[in-house]
Amino acid sequence: MTKRLDILSKKNIDFHNNPPKFDFEQRKNYFYISKEIKDLLSKIRSKENKVYFVVSYVYLKETAQFYTKAYQRDIDFVCKALDFDCAKISWEDYNKDSRRTHKKILLSHFGLSSLDTSANSEATNKISQLLRQNKNPRSIFYSMINFLRESDIVIPSYEDLADHITTEHDNKNRTLIDIVEQNLTKEGKEKLEALLVKDESESAGKTKYKLTHTKRFSHSTKLNKIRTNIQLHKDLYDIYTVVRTVAYTPLVLPTKRRVSQSGVAATTNNKTN
Repeated sequence: MTKRLDILSKKNIDFHNNPPKFDFEQRKNYFYISKEIKDLLSKIRSKENKVYFVVSYVYLKETAQFYTKAYQRDIDFVCKALDFDCAKISWEDYNKDSRRTHKKILLSHFGLSSLDTSANSEATNKISQLLRQNKNPRSIFYSMINFLRESDIVIPSYEDLADHITTEHDNKNRTLIDIVEQNLTKEGKEKLEALLVKDESESAGKTKYKLTHTKRFSHSTKLNKIRTNIQLHKDLYDIYTVVRTVAYTPLVLPTKRRVSQSGVAATTNNKTN
């Protein structure tokens, strides 16, 4: 993979990678310890892990994402709701084994898949489809967010999704290069390169490259301008006749077999500022 594409601004990256910010009323609603949560907590032993689990549960339910951080005010609220001492509970102490176990429980509970499973091929095929439609990386990123939600797949971090898009973007570029190398004739290459040759004559004026002239059709009704347009059209048509095999070669990107998904979709509302 080449250098990761710069898809979002730092502000938008931070928004994507950070948990939702709830106000007090939202916190009372979202972190209410329902019977459903109590049943899940019965499988968890320590007080600290119960708190971490509830916070992860709410974040996942509301955004379809797992996060590497949590807001202390959310942790404190859950501590009080569970009647635990909050003083010694910090998200930094949430160990990897517990995170992994809780993630497995939550994925099963909400009927979600993650990109490190068979769902990866679905995401790859969707990105390839969007690239064939010539969507820009930013548009692809947000289209993938919607696709992952609709497909009951957990939304990954910005870095993971951007890397996935970059990999498929690189694959597309390599495929396009292969198409040109395999289908562009020597004559076609010479005609294209001629567009990049500088015209040093005085009549060329400031516009030194023929390629620049091809972008400018005159709307004048003067005879010499009409003749210039006709000649330009002829030159372009001559180029087209020798490069059209490249233009009409279908872009076929490598795809993976789709795997059907099953399970109940999680409730995934938008984040709030």
